[in-house]
Amino acid sequence: MCYFIDEISYLEYYRIMNLIQIGCAGIALKDIETNQVTKLFKEESNQVIHLIDANPFALKEFQNNCKTLSYYSKMRFYNFAILPIDTHFPVKFFSPRDPLKSDFSSINPNHVAAHLHNTDMDVLNIDSVSLNSFIQNFVKGDISHLIIDTEGLDAQLLFSLDFEKIKPKNIVFEHLHTDGIAQRHIRLNLITNLLTHYKYSIKDWDWYSLIATLT
Repeated sequence: MCYFIDEISYLEYYRIMNLIQIGCAGIALKDIETNQVTKLFKEESNQVIHLIDANPFALKEFQNNCKTLSYYSKMRFYNFAILPIDTHFPVKFFSPRDPLKSDFSSINPNHVAAHLHNTDMDVLNIDSVSLNSFIQNFVKGDISHLIIDTEGLDAQLLFSLDFEKIKPKNIVFEHLHTDGIAQRHIRLNLITNLLTHYKYSIKDWDWYSLIATLT
């Protein structure tokens, strides 16, 4: 279930502003107009919104919920697991059987079990692509926001991003699990050092996420 950007001219390429959200299906319909992320959807008239989730069932439901939105035509939906590296094969993805808890889906079964307090989960084989490859192949133009919520994989994705070639204007990422489940230690410090090196300023986005803004 992938939607690709239409062919565009050279000049149009540089007018496009992209918002990328990795781990999008947790946004409930009732939150679409009030959620901090979805408030960003309409800020740019030339915006393309890339919405990626490894859970095909939650993504399909989210897509259906979005069809009544005035800016739906700007939205592109992708059923991928975004990883730090290209594997070139499907990866195992673990999802709670309870659809109301799909937010906790992850490639790490221990992460899912810790949030569910049980092992009642399905195992899916999902196509995967690295963060760098996804941006290279699917994103045309500048990136206004890169939003990452991958249930424990945010740190590795940021470490893998090729900042020499790709510099989103804003990066939102969950810092709650950078060093393990509900652990924030050395890895979080390294991420903030990395972002500071590439001229980002960092502040709180909400209680579990940070936003890094290019200065």
